Parts: sequence; C-alpha cells; structure tokens
Amino acid sequence: MISRMISGMFRKSRLPGFMRWWIERPPAKEQAYYKKMLDMFGVGNTRMAFAKKESIRNQFYSDLVTPIKNGISVPGTTVHIFYAVKMGKQYLKRYKKHFKAPDIRRHDLQHEELLVCYPQQWAEEVRNCCRIFPKSSKGEKENEQT
Repeated sequence: MISRMISGMFRKSRLPGFMRWWIERPPAKEQAYYKKMLDMFGVGNTRMAFAKKESIRNQFYSDLVTPIKNGISVPGTTVHIFYAVKMGKQYLKRYKKHFKAPDIRRHDLQHEELLVCYPQQWAEEVRNCCRIFPKSSKGEKENEQT
C-alpha cells in the first residue's frame, strides 16, 4: 500500500491531497524544508517519471527490513554519520549500536535538512570527513593528506 502510494507520487510527480494538506500546515520554515525535500525527489516536476514502482519499493522497503549487524568495524575505515538531532535520540542509539566508534556529526536539523536546505555546508562536511580540502590560490593544497 505505502510503496504503491510512494511510487505513484514519484512517477506522477505530484502529492496525494492529504499529503499536500499536511505539508501546508506547519510554519513557513518547515514548509520550505518539506518542499525542498520533495523537490530533491522530483515531486512537482518530471525528473523522476522514469522510476519504476519496483525500484522505489526496493529503495525504501529494503532500508526498513535489511538486518544490520551490531558493532560493525572495518580496520582502517571510519563511518561518518550526519546525525539530525530533530529526528530523535533513537537514531543516535541505533548508530552507536550498529557501528563501533562512528564519527557522529550532530546537526540541530531534521532528516536530510542539511543536504536539501544547506547544500554548501553539507558539501563542506563531506570534504572534512574525507579530508578533501580546497586548493589555495597558489594552487597548492592547504592541508596535505599523508
């Protein structure tokens, strides 16, 4: 049922009426966040018209049912997590359960808000995680990786 509604939403590029009503209720700042999230997924335009129902189901449903081990640790690898505090402490608990010593980067935001509302800051966070620093005006890296 839910996967059918979501796939229709992406393929037809429009929200069901009850979802439009739900998005239009909160304050303007939250509405802007919701609208940016929907735009990212192509709702309201034709960017996702090619998506098949099965692809969307696989993407969303598999995230919910795929079992993940606890204490995952790979030598020489760091798991970086952008934790949106407004999602709730249960997510922080889950990250700490599934990953041993994750690099948790807290943001007082909602789910994916950093990406959709503050893309430059999101890119800077990714660069910092990966230790990719912009080149200086002299054409040299400001911080060399070892």
